Amino acid sequence: MGETPMPPRENETMKPKTAIALTLILVLCLGYILARHSTLLKPSSTAPADDLLLGAKMGKIVTFKITDAAGGAIDFARRGGDWYVERPYQAKAQAWRVDRIVNEIKTLAAHSAAGIENDLSGLDKPLWTITVTDETGKNRVVEIGRQTPSMGFSETRTYVHVPGHDPAWVAYDFAQHFSQPATAYRDKVFVDVATTAVTRITLSGRNSFELARKDGSWKIVAPITAQADGEAVDNLLRQACRIEAEDVVTADAKDLSLYGLAKGQESLLLTLWQKAAAPATQPATRASAPAETPLTVALGSRSNEQIYARRTDSPIVFLVNASLLEGLQPAVVSLRQRQVLDFDAAQVNEIAIEAQGKSAKLHATLGQWTMTAPYQAPATATQVSALLAGLGALKAEDFRDNLAALAGWGLATPRAVVSLALKDRKQRLTLNIGGKSPSGEMTFVQAGAGAPVAVVPTRLIDALPLEPTAYYNNVLLSIPAAQQLVGIDVNRSGSVFSVRKDPAGWKMLAPIATDADTENINKLFARLRELAASKIVFLGEQAPEKFLNAKEFITLTLKTSQPSAATAPATSQANDRTYTLRVVRQDDKVYAMCVGATPVCVGEMPKTFFEELSGELRSRSLWQIDSRSIREIRFIAGGDTFVVRKDGENWTYPKDPFVKLDTGEISAFLAGAGKLQAQAFVDYKTRDLPKYRLDNPWFSLELVQADGKTRRIVVSHIGQDKHDNRYAVIEGLDGIFTVTPKTAASLVKKLDDLKAKQ
Repeated sequence: MGETPMPPRENETMKPKTAIALTLILVLCLGYILARHSTLLKPSSTAPADDLLLGAKMGKIVTFKITDAAGGAIDFARRGGDWYVERPYQAKAQAWRVDRIVNEIKTLAAHSAAGIENDLSGLDKPLWTITVTDETGKNRVVEIGRQTPSMGFSETRTYVHVPGHDPAWVAYDFAQHFSQPATAYRDKVFVDVATTAVTRITLSGRNSFELARKDGSWKIVAPITAQADGEAVDNLLRQACRIEAEDVVTADAKDLSLYGLAKGQESLLLTLWQKAAAPATQPATRASAPAETPLTVALGSRSNEQIYARRTDSPIVFLVNASLLEGLQPAVVSLRQRQVLDFDAAQVNEIAIEAQGKSAKLHATLGQWTMTAPYQAPATATQVSALLAGLGALKAEDFRDNLAALAGWGLATPRAVVSLALKDRKQRLTLNIGGKSPSGEMTFVQAGAGAPVAVVPTRLIDALPLEPTAYYNNVLLSIPAAQQLVGIDVNRSGSVFSVRKDPAGWKMLAPIATDADTENINKLFARLRELAASKIVFLGEQAPEKFLNAKEFITLTLKTSQPSAATAPATSQANDRTYTLRVVRQDDKVYAMCVGATPVCVGEMPKTFFEELSGELRSRSLWQIDSRSIREIRFIAGGDTFVVRKDGENWTYPKDPFVKLDTGEISAFLAGAGKLQAQAFVDYKTRDLPKYRLDNPWFSLELVQADGKTRRIVVSHIGQDKHDNRYAVIEGLDGIFTVTPKTAASLVKKLDDLKAKQ
């Protein structure tokens, strides 16, 4: 006692390990010998020729029963293409699970296991007994025993016995199937209803409502009466008509209150009503039409991310994903038909519009729209398309169902009414447009008398072309291709310009006689030959005073003539026509009308149109100079003058004859200056030079010709208001004009600019 024990010697430590290793080797060797030579697992020479355990003549199996050692049984029956559990409960089974077991039993290959006692195989007291019946009524029984020793095999084998035959083993492990409880076979889809079979839906929960299918479409019948949105109802049906459980809690719930499923405790009750099938022997008459049959699903308490559920016609309690509770009770407003007007634009053949005290009627014939009132004329197709597209896009954000309050929503006397006649409907569709919400963001509309009031975004209403006159033909001016332009008279807020075409070309007659700008005249006529407004804003017998008295206006008169055929006798003015267009700019908008047209039609034009008509009609070519005739150039800026002079073929700098100048650079400068063009004329007379700061110019350019004549241009340092240009004047040329900054800069040169490059 009290002594420290001595550690074992090394040879004593190794002896037990050696013994263990030898034992393992011995067991493996015995297993190998048994596997190779023992008749225990060797196929018998007396095995039946047909090695299918149940025989090749076994027909289609229609019933299947599993009985365990304690006498508990699970019965299955095939009905149609599905398997059903008959005992211990009645429910649809998972077909794939039952079919797999049935197929394994039916295709078992028998191999005799001679010499195995029942107490070793477990077949004296089978773990399970399988009974199958085929479609001919013939029964087969298979008893399932223990698993065989592995003996080095990679697969698990099981002893089985068919009464009347020797014991056999098969390459299949039945325990993984038969050890499952009955609930494992149950089909977890506990609601499986065809969506097309449902005729009514009732829901009681946080959101309660009732839907009914009538005449092929869904209606909300409670808590309000309204058209339902088919897509929203279809989405609800997809969730409600097929519900799959994540688990089965109990097959026979005795106390539903444990799951929040007792009557009155449910968090949601959903009932799907289906039309019951008529008896096969009874004719399907109206008097014998089958009644609806209900299927009710209840959801109860939550359990983490799951919720208890059951069908009220069954005691089985399931667990489903908790998201189902939200999916099955959408807000009633989300189920309503949110599209205010439901129609096919291609079917619309008449439109009536009343707005702002005006009205218009439109009619379509073979796809072509015509205004029939207040005037007969082609309608603007783009406006019609915009209206129909906008009406079809109107969707309600909310609804107001108290029709006694129409006045409060501006619908007792709507500010606009649009009605549509459709080829495939007898009744017209009508949209009444009322007032706006306090914020102005929403507008109240009603799709006909008695319809609920829809609340739609104001931006969608504002986008609708509701001005009746906007549908009148928007082509203000249309000049036939055969008509050629021969004259233009323009009155620009009191300033009058006239140009005429003669055999020599275009000439300006007023305010001065000079050449006209052919390019600008052709461009202007091309713009006006077929002139269409963005939209028509006024239609009537007399033009508005506001339009007639505008301060900014352009009255444009076009004179055209159609040349006579060469063989036809000359007629006086039979082919001459005159077109007058009045254009005004008011409140940053531009309007135009064709004077003398009936009815008076005023169209809104692009803002740039006023400037297009203000283009220069006078020739903008200021002079034509032959650069070869220039002998001296003077650049004058303030009190400084820079002069270059031509000596023979070369250019010199008189102040310093040793400075070499670049003759090519000077020739290029003169070529550009000789084609000088004005940007625009601001005054056709040369007067009031101080007004344009031309009495004290920024610079002057003088070109002295070989004949001694001097051409002189004077450029100011300022231009027109809001324009980046310069005022300029040429001696001997009537008028003050502007040049662009680029043109002005091209006229200014210094000595360094003209020096020869070293």
